[in-house]
Amino acid sequence: MFKVNISNVIFSCLLICIGLFSCKENEVPDGGPCSYSTSTSGATVIEIEKTDSLHSEIKFAVVNENNADSITYSQFFHEYATAEIIQKYDLQPGNVFSYEEHYIVKGACTPKYYSLTLKKFDAEKK
Repeated sequence: MFKVNISNVIFSCLLICIGLFSCKENEVPDGGPCSYSTSTSGATVIEIEKTDSLHSEIKFAVVNENNADSITYSQFFHEYATAEIIQKYDLQPGNVFSYEEHYIVKGACTPKYYSLTLKKFDAEKK
């Protein structure tokens, strides 16, 4: 018959736990501080589509570093645009707004993220 010594079991468990937690020593912690490089380009309003009587979806075309893509208002603001927003920011087809791509250069934060600012894009201030 096999006898179990409780002190040996506790000692073995302790060694396993120490081994598991010591591996995290070389990991990069999540979070900041982080720094990003930013690429700014224009997002041109190409379409306004009514979603209901009060709201509209706005579609933008983005061209940055030889890549073309389309984005929508709701992707960035998590809601559809109201008539007041469209009028306040002059969100009309052909108007260009500031679009930024952020790429991490230091830290362990989100590797890349994008932002759309409802201010007119000035290609010369880029």
